[in-house]
Amino acid sequence: ILVINQNDEVSSADYLLQHFELLGHSVRDESDFNFSRKCNLGASQSSGDILIFLNDDTQFITKNWLDTVVCLLSEDDVAAVGAMLLNADGTVQSCGDRVGESTADHYRPDPLPDNSGDSMQRYLVDHETTSITGAFLCCRTEIFQTLNGFSSAFPNSYQDVDFCVRARRQNFRCVIAPSIRIVHFESCSREPAVDVETLET
Repeated sequence: ILVINQNDEVSSADYLLQHFELLGHSVRDESDFNFSRKCNLGASQSSGDILIFLNDDTQFITKNWLDTVVCLLSEDDVAAVGAMLLNADGTVQSCGDRVGESTADHYRPDPLPDNSGDSMQRYLVDHETTSITGAFLCCRTEIFQTLNGFSSAFPNSYQDVDFCVRARRQNFRCVIAPSIRIVHFESCSREPAVDVETLET
């Protein structure tokens, strides 16, 4: 499902889907930008057992990544699966997120993705994390519906953190698969804006 903005042309979006031989269709969102609403809209239009939320400013480095996602989500207590995100220059952007009482930031102990990352080898092995970046977040549809999707209280920032925290409170795990590597050209498709006030409240 390709969720487009209010001023985008459905015909152009459908052409892109056909050009890249992708099954599915496009759906137009409301006028004001609201990331949580767009993701929930896309999920409501989906008929699959697994939801994969993927930003339009990303590029896959890893091939055949879907097998890893399906395998990890087959574990009953795994709510969400994420990847290692890279910057355009190839350095690590995120290998999971760290969430504190009033902070949330990307975990990147080493800028070089081919190193081990830390003493726990987090750049090499699948591991649990507090939160997964919404640029690439995979989950089972059943769990997404159980958690009522992304919260409207976080329209532009931290909706991914909130989703993962709520999942963990219900004893689900969030797992990063660092073998899946994606370049995330963060905020290339829109102006960057972090809703710091929402996090503080």
